[in-house]
Amino acid sequence: MLQQAALDAVKKWQLTAFATNGAPEPVTASLTIPFRLEGPKLTKEQADAAQAWFPLSDKCRSALRAKNADDALNLCKQALDMSMKAGDLTNSDQLGRLLSLQYYGHALLSAGRAREALDQENLAIAEAKKCVNDKDEEYAEPFFWRAIVEAHLGDANAALSDFQTAEETMRRAIVNLPDMKDHYGSYLGAILKQHATLLDSMGRQDEAAKLRSEAGNL
Repeated sequence: MLQQAALDAVKKWQLTAFATNGAPEPVTASLTIPFRLEGPKLTKEQADAAQAWFPLSDKCRSALRAKNADDALNLCKQALDMSMKAGDLTNSDQLGRLLSLQYYGHALLSAGRAREALDQENLAIAEAKKCVNDKDEEYAEPFFWRAIVEAHLGDANAALSDFQTAEETMRRAIVNLPDMKDHYGSYLGAILKQHATLLDSMGRQDEAAKLRSEAGNL
């Protein structure tokens, strides 16, 4: 959410060259760019929930990566509950809820509860429409994950539509933030490959080959 603001700020900086014995030379450094976001004051319950959400969300993601379905289901549901308790007073809160809805959807799908997973991804898309626009990476993600669920459920046409929405969004995101081209391009490539796999299963190999070719050129 703050990437472009950080890039815009850095482009205005004037730096003094690092020098050794008076001769300038290249140097790499890590810099922290702090942001202070003013917003409505939280109640103690909301503040406690917001603070609890971050570690729970990290544990949820770790369980998903480890393919531990039971732990993922439990931890991702806890993270979503904390997000709900924290409220959505700010854009950051809304993004947190968007992620929590997606992660819980992933956990449900891993647990074999695809219909419930679809409900969560539908809620994630509704949240995305509230807090991001259709040229943001965050807008593409819930459409991609809903497509995965729809493909799992055998609803190929719905999945194809959502894959296309995710891909078009990622292409706009690359144009909007060219400095993120490598990162966004990698994600777009992953979406294209999943889309191609679905097309193969439908006997549409020529279309699948075009998508894989685009993914390979990113």
